[in-house]
Amino acid sequence: MISPRGRHARVWFHVVAAISLFACSSGTTQGQGQSGGASGAAGQSGTGGAGGVEIPVDPAVNLACRNCQQSSAADNCHPLLLTATTTINAATGDPVPVGWGLETLASASQRNAALALVRCINRHGCATNSTNVAAGGNAALGCLGGIGTAPTEILAGTLGGPCVSEYKAAAIADKLNTASDSNAQFAIAIAQAAFDPTTAVGLPDTLVQCAIEAPCPVCAGL
Repeated sequence: MISPRGRHARVWFHVVAAISLFACSSGTTQGQGQSGGASGAAGQSGTGGAGGVEIPVDPAVNLACRNCQQSSAADNCHPLLLTATTTINAATGDPVPVGWGLETLASASQRNAALALVRCINRHGCATNSTNVAAGGNAALGCLGGIGTAPTEILAGTLGGPCVSEYKAAAIADKLNTASDSNAQFAIAIAQAAFDPTTAVGLPDTLVQCAIEAPCPVCAGL
């Protein structure tokens, strides 16, 4: 049985068969994530975890967003999509979510990059639908490529969205790219990581998508 992470690790560049196939094959194994990592405490200022975070978060807003998302029955708010950290149920072999939100990412650089990305997405309201022509829950298309840019053009390196710098920083924090990579290299790596909640690229996408679908307007204040 495919976990919610596998079902929702969809690639926004679905029209490109090679990329889509890669994402689908990798998405079905994402449920294990990082086994049993420590998560930040609910309501904590910042995003918790070892090494801390440089960008402060309002603890009341963080807690309210967490409570709203965790109480939602929306498909895109499944607990496995809202954390980078999981453990395994010894009896069933199924992944079990540990914690919630950006504090569950493994490193301080990932948490900082992910928070900056979430704030950019929220500030610009640039999430789009799967064809990138109207508003929707897919942040990477509109916020990286720019609303109206064809997915194939984005993969080729046309990055005109308002959050290009933030997506690149997240990809570098995830060690998917280096600063010297081309726009096309960044776009391909980000496409493969989009909606993978174990990454600083993908967890902001899943948190924003949940906030839109639930809805949880308080999460716009993170």
